[in-house]
Amino acid sequence: MAPFYVIASMRAASAQAADELAVLFAACREHAEKHEPGTLQYTPVRDMQDPLKFKVFEQYAGPEAVAAHTKTDVYRALGRAGKTLFEGGSKGITIERFTAVDAKSKL
Repeated sequence: MAPFYVIASMRAASAQAADELAVLFAACREHAEKHEPGTLQYTPVRDMQDPLKFKVFEQYAGPEAVAAHTKTDVYRALGRAGKTLFEGGSKGITIERFTAVDAKSKL
């Protein structure tokens, strides 16, 4: 299966929550880089104009890699923390899924 991409968007509930999220995202990135061969990219970023706003750009080798990623302790810790750290709690995150565009791509 071709690689696919995920963009996760969220806003922290406060400045303190944003700082805590930054630490959790860094731990998730480090784990993905060292222990998840199917996670091809995991890049959390923080908005330069709105420091409460985050996005995570992710690329996976296939659905099995996403399943493996969501079973890690660091991912689950981020999910638990998101209940209080994300603006809107667990519902305050938007997940978008994409495939790569090539000459054969059609709707």
